[in-house]
Amino acid sequence: MTNIHIHIDEISIRVYPEGKNYDSRDHYEAIITGVVLNDGEIFLCKAHGKIGLKTIIKIKDKLKELGYHTVIMERNGKRKVHQI
Repeated sequence: MTNIHIHIDEISIRVYPEGKNYDSRDHYEAIITGVVLNDGEIFLCKAHGKIGLKTIIKIKDKLKELGYHTVIMERNGKRKVHQI
């Protein structure tokens, strides 16, 4: 018998303006890729679009709700590790 384990290790985070959303197939303002490093740790990368500090805080809050405790981000060659 063959055993198969599938681990979802990459997510897409889309940022929508107020009143817009994924379900309505609206255009997003920004997109970020999240690479799951292990249980509870995620590396955010490949960010494109309009992303401000308030948006980053909302993303971290949402990731915490999903069970992540560590967010790693890199900007201009500097890596930041955030415990959430």
